[in-house]
Amino acid sequence: MIIVETIETLLHEKFLLYRDLEEWLRQERRMLLDRQLDTDVLWGFSGKKQDTVHKIEKVRGKILAVLTEASIDHEMTPENFSMSTVISLLPGGESRNMKSYQVSLMALKRDVMALARENKEFVNEKLDMVNGLMAIITGHAKSQTGYGQGFPGGSVRDTEGVNMFLHKEA
Repeated sequence: MIIVETIETLLHEKFLLYRDLEEWLRQERRMLLDRQLDTDVLWGFSGKKQDTVHKIEKVRGKILAVLTEASIDHEMTPENFSMSTVISLLPGGESRNMKSYQVSLMALKRDVMALARENKEFVNEKLDMVNGLMAIITGHAKSQTGYGQGFPGGSVRDTEGVNMFLHKEA
């Protein structure tokens, strides 16, 4: 069935994009662990990750377009895409190979999400450490400074309302 073959091709493309995303996250992690941190390179990784995520969303849209063109009612958008639903909508015998794609893709997604979470936690820890050092240097060590304490955008302020120079956006 041509629909299944097309979807399998798109799933393979999606799998490769997740591999790319995993590699960007691994490179970002290596850079974060490097003592000579280059913020320009880190911002570059951010752009590459966003671009890859955008491509993954496009592939989801293409899969949904294939279903729509085949007059298969799916009621999904790229935002609420579900591979399980796609598989359930395909004829039983034809979707058997798709389940192996789904299992591989789910395992890769878990790895990608874990890497992203670890990188984010690492950045937060380092920013907290730098913030603490700056509080000591500027003499605000006893004031309550921190991210997301009711201030817009997570900006860092001391108790006197003075903006500190750190701002967590990455």
